[in-house]
Amino acid sequence: KKPDTTPEATWRDAVNKTKRGCYYLIGVNYYDKDKFTEAMRELEKSLTVDPKFDMAYYYIGLSQWRLGNVENDEAPLSFAKAYLLKGEFSEQAKEHLEKIYKAIHNNTIIGIDKIYKRAETELAADKPAASA
Repeated sequence: KKPDTTPEATWRDAVNKTKRGCYYLIGVNYYDKDKFTEAMRELEKSLTVDPKFDMAYYYIGLSQWRLGNVENDEAPLSFAKAYLLKGEFSEQAKEHLEKIYKAIHNNTIIGIDKIYKRAETELAADKPAASA
């Protein structure tokens, strides 16, 4: 329950951060147990709260990679988003993206800019964090 002395915007922000964190922790827990589909489901819930949550994109990318979802750019796109958001896992996301991209593109990163552009477009289209 919101305390009477807490402004609505402050309360909404706190609730959203808590929801985002809970979904993220549940997702990472599933990931650590090799339950990648379940992990992605929970991590995607964190993105409904905060579409710019880089760590969720990173673990979604790892889950997609572990499930073999690379040919249609699923994992590369998730890693590109994590990289572009410049968060804690940005450099690791870039390394994973380049590794996957090279593996399916004759050991070259020529054309990888298309993945980054698509990720940038999708991130720009996302709405701000949902309200509580």
